[in-house]
Amino acid sequence: HKTAKEVGVPVWLLLLKAGSFDLGAPTAMWEEAKQQALAYCDDPGYGLILFSQEALEEQRVLLGNNPWPSGLSANRENLLTFIDYMVAQKLIEKSIPVETLFHESVQLT
Repeated sequence: HKTAKEVGVPVWLLLLKAGSFDLGAPTAMWEEAKQQALAYCDDPGYGLILFSQEALEEQRVLLGNNPWPSGLSANRENLLTFIDYMVAQKLIEKSIPVETLFHESVQLT
């Protein structure tokens, strides 16, 4: 199994069992906020941290322009890796389908 570093994307997850409400609006708000934050970072003077622009450029080389992809399909491999880790560490008995972790309203994202 590959480590999170080898996969190239941090394994951070929000495992969500939602009620019957539509998750489309919060997801759209997250995407808009993320795009605004990423655009803000394009300004070379956006931060006081020295060499932050170089770190941002390195991040883009490693992870592309969207380091935090949203949606089940974009995160499927990370989720499967996370589930494999949980099985290997005996946190869960056996592998489970990724779809069982999320409400049906986000199944096709």
